[in-house]
Amino acid sequence: MGQTGSIPEPQPNEAINKQTSHNHSNHDKISNDIMKKNFSSLETYSLESTFDNLSCLKDDKQKYLGFPEGAKIGSLLYRSFTYLATYPSPVHGENLLTLNGLLKAVAVYCDKIHDVILEDRAKLIFESFAMHEEHSASGITPKAGFSYGPENSSHDTNDGEEGKPKLKISSINLDDDAAFLRALGFQQSDDDKTHLVSKILCTDMVEILAGIIWIMTISNSLSSYKSKEFESLKSIKQLHEIVTPVVENMARYDSNLRNLSRSQIFSSSTFIKWTIFDDFMRRNIPNIFRDFIPFFYGQFLIGLTLSQHREESIIMGPHLPKLDGKSENLNPANLALLSLMLPEETLKKKEWNCLYSGSKHGFSMNRFSSHVFKYNGPTLMIIHAEVTSNYNCNYHHTRVSKKENLLIGAYITDKWRSTTSTRSCFGSAKCLLFELHPTFESFPASQRNTNYVYYNPTFGIGFGGIDTPKSTSNIGSKDTNSFVIQLDNTLQHGRYRNDALKSMDTTYSLSASRTFFDKSFEVLEIEVFGLGGEGAREKQKREWMWEEQEATKRQSWKKHNSSEIDKDILKMAGVLNENTKEP
Repeated sequence: MGQTGSIPEPQPNEAINKQTSHNHSNHDKISNDIMKKNFSSLETYSLESTFDNLSCLKDDKQKYLGFPEGAKIGSLLYRSFTYLATYPSPVHGENLLTLNGLLKAVAVYCDKIHDVILEDRAKLIFESFAMHEEHSASGITPKAGFSYGPENSSHDTNDGEEGKPKLKISSINLDDDAAFLRALGFQQSDDDKTHLVSKILCTDMVEILAGIIWIMTISNSLSSYKSKEFESLKSIKQLHEIVTPVVENMARYDSNLRNLSRSQIFSSSTFIKWTIFDDFMRRNIPNIFRDFIPFFYGQFLIGLTLSQHREESIIMGPHLPKLDGKSENLNPANLALLSLMLPEETLKKKEWNCLYSGSKHGFSMNRFSSHVFKYNGPTLMIIHAEVTSNYNCNYHHTRVSKKENLLIGAYITDKWRSTTSTRSCFGSAKCLLFELHPTFESFPASQRNTNYVYYNPTFGIGFGGIDTPKSTSNIGSKDTNSFVIQLDNTLQHGRYRNDALKSMDTTYSLSASRTFFDKSFEVLEIEVFGLGGEGAREKQKREWMWEEQEATKRQSWKKHNSSEIDKDILKMAGVLNENTKEP
């Protein structure tokens, strides 16, 4: 599937060169430093034992990782491993994977390269999947890899005398200082400069992301979730359908690819460059390569790999929180996608609690507040909606002829509360908005203002902006507010927009691949999940219970005092006899 053209893939059965001795003195300096500084003795021994196991396997060793049939991530990972194994001058080719090389590759994937390999880990992994080209004024030249170490230059000899460099200088204009310095090697013109470009086929990126989603879902299907919830994700076709929109929008971050059709993006000639991937990763999927850490740790370093006869992998992947109830919107696939963007601390919680569901608790601001308020922890709102109309940049709207569903939402860091003006909006710079379907993109805080969340029982709910001059539930009007996501006070209608043409500071970053969109929608479902972990839900219940008890006490006190006041009035009027207490 468009590996890198002319670079052949090693044959699986010849891929591993078994070492008969694991003497640490045979390790190169980098492997030895990694082992000493970042590996425990048990991890080192486990890696060596796993290497022996793999050397003895007769079948395709790529199957050892256990990926589903039809997944090409196995061959891509082997290509990645053999590339990283040749660090500090990694190269794609018919490399034999030695124990020394395996140690370096596993260290990169398990993030155990501290103080030894100083390069950007994400970039190293990207380059290990990529093809490389040298761009210069003379054209584009395919390259096998990079060199991170000092290059040994071979000098020409002068008149046959060995060891003496020969200096060749063509005619120089001595009046041109820049030309003179370039001739001596001190300065290069822009035309003379070369730079290496790493890029991955869009189709290969689909395979990589599908493999990562599989790692997340399969490991959790064997632990905290019921296996049947993950049955649909065992199909590689289903995995491709989940990640294709992610890769499509990733490609559209490149302005040169933005107007291509989907079929053109996923052709055999469309690539994603490192600079584009890096921008997309930092904004939308900062956790993408984090999910490899527990998986490969389980494969090679866990200590359970010590059996000399084990031929199957140990499935161990990133933890996904368990939901305390069933959710149509937050299914395993969407949960896996969200785990690529949400803060790591929220993903470490054992359980997420469903605080509010519109279809279950009722679509109203009162029902919303009674279930979501007083929760002391971050929350996640997910809105499933059907688009009813689209606006153009002149605010002329068109009715949607074809059914279009949206899955959008918000990550809110602070406790929910009512706000009376934009000055009292709540939230923090860690809040973010997101769209999961049909486009995958997040909208992190721009830090230009603090209008993160606006909640007003009369107006509704807004994320990222200022409210209209007058309180209204009519959100289809031509207004000047800057909300990205807005719900009216019935929680049944909303608006979702991105307008780069407005001259106002937006609270959340604008879309990087779409200049303008403005959609009105009808809400099908709203769900809010509490991500505060153990105890947060119970604390919320206790706070509501205490408030209800206080309200009951106040009501009882008012009733008692009102009765006493009535008696005094009757006495003063002579209606009530103090002796008989009978009117």
